[in-house]
Amino acid sequence: LSKCDYKFRQLEEEEIRQLEKHVNEVIAQDLSITEEFTSKEEAEKLCTMARLPKHVTGDVRLVRVGDYDICPCIGAHVGKTKEIGTFKITTWSHKDGVLRIRFRVE
Repeated sequence: LSKCDYKFRQLEEEEIRQLEKHVNEVIAQDLSITEEFTSKEEAEKLCTMARLPKHVTGDVRLVRVGDYDICPCIGAHVGKTKEIGTFKITTWSHKDGVLRIRFRVE
């Protein structure tokens, strides 16, 4: 079980199910997941670095999901999106302008 927080409005049940469906459609594309190392300055041109600790200097590891997404990351990753399994939103809530989505992959 994992979660993501977004500064966003409350979503209705139908919107949640549409989101879940869209994520599973992207997973089904079986996109390649690759990594590359680049300077922090170059990485800032490609993606949001807001969560990167200020003390990080030197090269940054970027993970690409096909042409769909790119982000800095230190974690482990599968080689292709189909290896993730099925994405299922378990619960969601909205408080103080933050939408929290809890999910799992099976």
